[in-house]
Amino acid sequence: MNQQMNMGSMQKLAAAYARESAKAEMTSEMMDETFDDIFEGDDEMEGNVMDQIYDEIGLSISDAAPSAPTNVRTREAAIEEPKDIETRLASLRSL
Repeated sequence: MNQQMNMGSMQKLAAAYARESAKAEMTSEMMDETFDDIFEGDDEMEGNVMDQIYDEIGLSISDAAPSAPTNVRTREAAIEEPKDIETRLASLRSL
């Protein structure tokens, strides 16, 4: 096996691969950092633009969201509910 493979050329090939792999990794990191820098402030700017549009059309975020229900069920109401369901079920069966 050693006679068929030249160890010197294999070592050179492995070293060249390691160099090119390191170059590719550095290039990838540089590109990621560049894109991060380019798109860094866009979220804040987008929010400002959307707020301006909402102001122009007279829409407030708090006006658009419905209020949550404030009904609190009591324990007695929860106990009475099965009776009501049974009455409804009986009336449906009689139809």
